[in-house]
Amino acid sequence: GRVTDAVDSTPLVNTAVVAYSAGVGGTYGWSALTDSDGKYLLATNLATGSYNVTVMFPEGHVAQSSVQAVTAGAEVKDVNFALARSGIISGRITSLTGAPLEDISVTAVSGSNYGYATTNATGYYRVSRGLASGTYTVMAIATGGGMAFNQTTVSVTAGQETSNVDLQLAVTPPAPSGIITGKVIEAGSSKPIPNATVTATGIGGSGSAETDSDGKYTISSGLGTGTYTVTASAAGFEDQQRTSVSVTVNMVTENVNFQLNPIPPEQSGTITGTVTGAPNPIPEFQYPIAVALSLTLVAVAAGRLFLRKTKRFQQVRSIT
Repeated sequence: GRVTDAVDSTPLVNTAVVAYSAGVGGTYGWSALTDSDGKYLLATNLATGSYNVTVMFPEGHVAQSSVQAVTAGAEVKDVNFALARSGIISGRITSLTGAPLEDISVTAVSGSNYGYATTNATGYYRVSRGLASGTYTVMAIATGGGMAFNQTTVSVTAGQETSNVDLQLAVTPPAPSGIITGKVIEAGSSKPIPNATVTATGIGGSGSAETDSDGKYTISSGLGTGTYTVTASAAGFEDQQRTSVSVTVNMVTENVNFQLNPIPPEQSGTITGTVTGAPNPIPEFQYPIAVALSLTLVAVAAGRLFLRKTKRFQQVRSIT
């Protein structure tokens, strides 16, 4: 089908469409993203049955659903959606002293319609999807340093912005922390390793961070004065630790660096198999997968799949 804007018929790009079996406790079927023309195709894992096809959380619009009868092996065409434009709620979330609060969850609810957003470093938020015209309860919730909650009620008009919906939260300031900085690179090549996880644990607390595209990281919260063990880990590499790293509150401990060794090929197992349809092998395709034994798809050809063991668990999927 196709997903468009109800006002000017503009195609909605990169919008998620999900199909799941209709009824209470419906099971998940499959999902797809719309292309540059707003078109989508759900073509996998749909057995015969009734499915709720839903456009999920479309940016700037209100979600929409349609129940469709599906027969295995047959195509249901022209399941199109013309989405109404969402109203917008924006504002700032601050402490009782007016300090901006970052990473605060903000939710707007009116009956079955709802939208959500998270505040940025200035405390600003903008809920821009899921809001049909109506009266909404806007709720801000902080969980760090103790639960804090506040709410207000506003009127929303589809396609228009309701701004300056500000709330204050009685939050407890975070405890002062020391800071650990450093870099994670590949041993031998000195290439930075992005998205590596660096964790510090000790009697004084704990904290973690991910490396950026240059392999750099900063752990800036949760670290009281004390001695820490700092561990760096990344998919496809062996973990590495630094022990007895001294941290002092409000001070920076620099150059806690790591050089991670790639997992040698001899430590990697390989599983091969054949993915079949009815009755022939499924033609060449690509399918990202990581299972509980940390298996990663490395090649698929002529219906045969090859999996290589990696060091770290990521997620679980299944192939049928």
